[in-house]
Amino acid sequence: MQRILATLVLGASLLLAYPTESKAASYVAQDVWYSTLYGAAIGGVSGTGVMLLTDDPLGNTDYIVTGVGIGIISGMLYGIYSYAAAPSYGALANVDASGTTHYAMPMPEPYINRFSGGEQVEVGVRMDLIRGRF
Repeated sequence: MQRILATLVLGASLLLAYPTESKAASYVAQDVWYSTLYGAAIGGVSGTGVMLLTDDPLGNTDYIVTGVGIGIISGMLYGIYSYAAAPSYGALANVDASGTTHYAMPMPEPYINRFSGGEQVEVGVRMDLIRGRF
């Protein structure tokens, strides 16, 4: 009985001593890692579904591997894109009013410019390199 009680007390003390992170903290590598893992899981389930739709499911097990591979790549790209498209830092170098400089990956933004003449239309992509607030 004392052994069980000592084990429970030790386990409870380890749980209380375990450091936790703030809910507001955001780590880029962790976000990319999670989106990659979710992409792999979704790709594996999708590959299994496609495999089950074929006439010979056991002969097409490579669909699962293909689905996981596509899911890993897609999840990683989504994680990187979601970090790069952060709303607060849309340029390569961002300078705020206090003089603090933040660096981020700028995202290309498509635009369409119609001239007042009517027939000329300019279509392109723009990207901010330096953005500042003074």
